[in-house]
Amino acid sequence: MADFGKITKSFVDKLVEPGRYRDSELRGFGIRVSPKMKKVYFVENVLKGERKAVTVTIGKHGTFSPDEAREEARQILAQLAKGINPNQDRRDKAAKSEAARQLQASKKKIVLSGIFEEYLEQRHLKERTAYSYRCDFEKCLSDWLGTPLTDITTDMVKKRHNELSLKHPGQANTVMRILRALFNYSIAIYPELIKSNPVQMLNNLRAWNRLTPRSRIIKDDQLKAWFDSVNSLPDLAARDYLLLLLLTGLRKNEAASLKWSDVDFVNATLTIFETKNGRDHTLPLGDYLLRLLKERAAGKEIKTEIFVFPGAGKNGYRSDMRKQIDEVKKACGVKFTPHDLRRTFTTVAGRLQPEYIVKSLTNHMDKTDVTQTHYFMPEVKNLVEPMQSIEDHILEKAGQSKSESCFTAPNVVSMSGRRKTGS
Repeated sequence: MADFGKITKSFVDKLVEPGRYRDSELRGFGIRVSPKMKKVYFVENVLKGERKAVTVTIGKHGTFSPDEAREEARQILAQLAKGINPNQDRRDKAAKSEAARQLQASKKKIVLSGIFEEYLEQRHLKERTAYSYRCDFEKCLSDWLGTPLTDITTDMVKKRHNELSLKHPGQANTVMRILRALFNYSIAIYPELIKSNPVQMLNNLRAWNRLTPRSRIIKDDQLKAWFDSVNSLPDLAARDYLLLLLLTGLRKNEAASLKWSDVDFVNATLTIFETKNGRDHTLPLGDYLLRLLKERAAGKEIKTEIFVFPGAGKNGYRSDMRKQIDEVKKACGVKFTPHDLRRTFTTVAGRLQPEYIVKSLTNHMDKTDVTQTHYFMPEVKNLVEPMQSIEDHILEKAGQSKSESCFTAPNVVSMSGRRKTGS
């Protein structure tokens, strides 16, 4: 390609033939003209360490003036002399930009609801635990479910935690701990997308709510009023459910999801599977409670009816008896929650029985107690008398008969000849 003098505006404007034209002053600087008269400035020179010439496009005439293109050409020639290929540099920048764009697009796809479902699936949580998590999220973070995780900020976390804490400080802590777990999971699974956990800010600021452990129980002098109100409930399922909680110390979901197949009328026991600590829990039944369950079972098709407290919900059992609990509280003036009934049972048991018996009856596992965890587990037959003594004490304080049925159900099964259960 021949030199045609210094490339100036007047020189470029006069170019009417397609071709490549080289500047006479700056070696390697030129302009090419396409058949459609598009004029583009370029640099062509050998890259240091290479034999083959490299062509680098500067830009269109009009976008660049000849002087601007010349200055750009000098910088490109300097790069080539140092062994830097501007074309490769541009490709690298373009690739990096595209990667960043795709990264941002990926971040937008990782929304809270999606990572929540993925987390539940990967953790293989118990059904009732997953259900509890869903309830908390839908109640407290429903407006965040479609939000990308990368858009959830520390300020958002702090503000929402403060709002929830005004009415329910315990639930505020619970929801944020679940959210923290989701972010930790995301950081582990998607480290290139999720870099930090905004909930960590609550740790840094020591902003978690300090909760006073609940200690409320139904006191001895309140038991009669409570029992009378429970026995007056027109909803017999709710009545039996509340009595079952008080006389066994079961957790509310353990009692609600109890199946008839879990009740052994011959050996007078019930068994809870998939417990909180993962260990199956078999309990002996006191005389009063055994009679209650037998009378509840009378006339029912146990072979076809799965749950002791069947319900129309998706789980198949009744999981919400707040209305009936409110009726009892209003009738007797005693405030309580289902867990207060477990605490009442545990308190009575603690007065009457050794600690290891109480822990066995309530399925409370102390992971720091190696003896309890791995070696010492009382046989069920050794829990029969302790359970009966606890039931008798509660019934005595409540003014309830231990021998005569106070339930209204047909075909009451005689309690004579009841056998002590085996291990």
